[in-house]
Amino acid sequence: MKVIKARSPFSAIINVVHQIETKVELFIWNKPDSLPASPNYTFSKKIVNLANPISIYNLSNQIQEFLLATMPTTNGVINEQDSRLMWCNVRVKTYYKTSTTFILSQTLDYVAVNGYVSYQDGLQNTNTVVTNLGYYFASDANTEENIPLINDEYPYIDLLIDKDVLVGAITIENGIAGYNLTTGTGIDMYRIPILTVGSALTDNYLFRIKNGATKISEKQVNLICEDKYGPMLLSFIGRLGGWEHIYCFKAKEESIDVKGIDFRFNQNYADYDVNIGQTQVYNLNGKKSIKVNTGFVEESTNALVEQLFLSETIILNKLPVILKSKSTVLKQTIKEFNINYTFDFEYNFNLINNVI
Repeated sequence: MKVIKARSPFSAIINVVHQIETKVELFIWNKPDSLPASPNYTFSKKIVNLANPISIYNLSNQIQEFLLATMPTTNGVINEQDSRLMWCNVRVKTYYKTSTTFILSQTLDYVAVNGYVSYQDGLQNTNTVVTNLGYYFASDANTEENIPLINDEYPYIDLLIDKDVLVGAITIENGIAGYNLTTGTGIDMYRIPILTVGSALTDNYLFRIKNGATKISEKQVNLICEDKYGPMLLSFIGRLGGWEHIYCFKAKEESIDVKGIDFRFNQNYADYDVNIGQTQVYNLNGKKSIKVNTGFVEESTNALVEQLFLSETIILNKLPVILKSKSTVLKQTIKEFNINYTFDFEYNFNLINNVI
């Protein structure tokens, strides 16, 4: 299973000696659909310099356009993620022409998610996207997690599985028993909730995912008794293309901002009324903002904070929000023993519904 992170450029490269023209066919589909009979997109170009005949096609925009973010499901039930909403299948067919007819060069299959690679990771292209062992974590499966001891919303890990190539069953320790993720065929993405294990549990624990006997992830789960403030679950699409979650504890602060257009008018002398005034406000609407705190977290949370600031899709307590802050200091324990982050969000909708 080769994974494309569609927020970064992904290029098809064709470099055949004596080629005079190239072509790429791009197929995109989602489960339960099958491979389209004809390509979704076709690109072609002629070679300008025969001494350097390489052709490069950036396909990431078309792939990312196909992917749609959906509301995270945090009910604590393990289940399949909607494929088009979180991932999709991609086939890239490359052709070259040395005379009059196109010749098929390669047929390559991928899975795409709405993630990104860093500058240091280098380029994504048909030669560098590598195959893994039949599974791909679309969420960070090893960072520490703070969860309220009493809650009804559970953060989770998005895990892609290719059941046709996977060797060894995927199993989950701590809280989920009797669910085999590797039954059936094909590729699926599962959401694996991080549960509070047992109603009597009050201690922290390790949440593990295994491939056969091999541990492939381990997450420290800290159960926090928060009896004064209502914790809020912050969810966002991270660099790996799946949902990342941070529970926000402690105090929160809400505010409202309204805008409208003011017009001054003169009352009719015959209908003069001192209660009407001389200004009328039109198109009045407002938005709410909220400031939340993470509570005390480990320095490893910096990786998630960085991804939050780079995320295009953010949900706070099942409502869409926009991060108002554009910068923050990534805190270190050597300077600040108790690390707490404060995030300032604006709800991504008007208070008065004006959707046409």
